[in-house]
Order: sequence, then structure tokens, then C-alpha cells
Amino acid sequence: MSEIFTRFDERLIHGQVMVAWQPYLQFREIRIVDEELAQDDWEQELLQGASGGVPVLFSGAEGAKKWYDEASPNLLVLIRSFDSLRALKRSGANLQQLNLGGVHYRKDRRRILNYLFVSADELEVLRELVASDVTVEARDVPQSDAINLNQLFAEGRLEFDNLPDRSS
Repeated sequence: MSEIFTRFDERLIHGQVMVAWQPYLQFREIRIVDEELAQDDWEQELLQGASGGVPVLFSGAEGAKKWYDEASPNLLVLIRSFDSLRALKRSGANLQQLNLGGVHYRKDRRRILNYLFVSADELEVLRELVASDVTVEARDVPQSDAINLNQLFAEGRLEFDNLPDRSS
């Protein structure tokens, strides 16, 4: 891995990240963009414990912008909320690609894939990223095929009202 790999995953550090993505990407550091976690020592300690010894840093969006300016190799950036994702992009961070992992069902969300559910507002955040030339892909594990959301937006296949609900 020679660049920053940015992944949106509501669970942040968990087995899928450490068992599947870590050997694939060989990241040496995890950085988490989240305003609340940046202020919560207890949750930071829990996530440090789940990282298998990989160092973990925490910051809000404004502080995380410099991570993209420095372009440290072998770096995994994790984001768990669309508010943090939007704030990161609006901070001017040089976000070039985004991997979407686990975004789970809620009543206000519709299904794109079995592991990817979005609300209308969250879909707009993704649309904004695509419009600003960020490559957005959905891929739960490295062994899976990447689904290019840029292409799905271009084809008109990601209109919220046309997405199935959980049961469809």
C-alpha cells in the first residue's frame, strides 16, 4: 500500500478490518476521523485494544486534513459517520478515493448492497463526493469485487426513491 486508504465503516476497527484488510493493505497505522471519538479517552482505549498493536490516532475533520496533505504511506483512515465524511471533504482534505464497508440498516435507509444502506441525505453526501472527483467504491472485504458507485451515479441507478428497502 503506497497511499492513504480511506474506509467508511460504522464499526471502525473490528475483525473484518484487522483480519481481511490489514494483511491486504499492510497498513502500519490507523487514523480515525470523528469529532466525538477525538474527545473520548475511554472509547479511544477500546479501539486501541482492538487494533492488534497497530497504532491508532484520532482527530476531527479539520485536524485530519493534514493527514492527506502529508500523504503518509501505509495509512488506513476510518470514518463512521456521514457527518464526519462531509466535514472531512469540506475541510479541503485531498480525499481521492473512498471505500464503503459496513453501513447498516436503519428505518430511514435504503439498500444499495447487502452491507450498504443509506438515507437520502447520506446518498447526497456520496453524490457530492462523486461530483468532486472522489472515486467511491463499495467493497466489504478485499476478496470481493469492488462496486464503482461513480458509475452507478452516472447511469442514474442511485436515486433514493428507486432503491429497495430492507425487505426487497
